Amino acid sequence: NYYRCSDSNCKVKKRVERDALDKGIVITTYEGRHNHQCPSLVYYIEQPSV
Repeated sequence: NYYRCSDSNCKVKKRVERDALDKGIVITTYEGRHNHQCPSLVYYIEQPSV
């Protein structure tokens, strides 16, 4: 499976596949170089229900 970067102007692609012999191993390959800064992190803290 191929995935594109979430930045619409960035051409980087990520390929994700399972190892042919061991399906528990995931192989991730990035193609290209990002042309933008890393996005800031967003943390989600679950609020206790009342």
